[in-house]
Amino acid sequence: MEAATKVFSEKGYDAASIRELAALANTNLASINYHFKSKQNLMDLLIEDFADNKLSPVLLALDPPESFDEFKVRIDLFIKQFLNMVCKEYDSFLMLQKNLDTLVRISPDSFKDSFEKVHGCFLNFINHGIKNRILKDSLDQEITTQIFFGCFFDLVKTNEARK
Repeated sequence: MEAATKVFSEKGYDAASIRELAALANTNLASINYHFKSKQNLMDLLIEDFADNKLSPVLLALDPPESFDEFKVRIDLFIKQFLNMVCKEYDSFLMLQKNLDTLVRISPDSFKDSFEKVHGCFLNFINHGIKNRILKDSLDQEITTQIFFGCFFDLVKTNEARK
């Protein structure tokens, strides 16, 4: 799976081949086909692994806050943990960022299942802040959530463009 992450992050899903993945993983093509069945299934597993094992622990920081001070601490902790995860799992994050449009096209259900939980968790955090009058009630929770995560993806795009 590491080889697939590396190839998908460098070449993109459409340009990557199972043959390249097998060569990088130092295994034969039949073994990859046997274990993963298809390139799309392999990508689905990578998405699930990222959401469940890499991103979900970061979301623990987003327990609903009860005060403004707690909100600030939790959002600060979330940002630090998120950025730390991106640094540790850079190829995985880059793979998702680079292939986002493709993932939505080829695996809409897998993508939705994996990231709806993430989106919902952050949305709940914002909603709880509004409900407890920590945040203004005029704040659009959906737009705030999209802007917040969009900033992280843009940060990676900008970093890649500098290289």
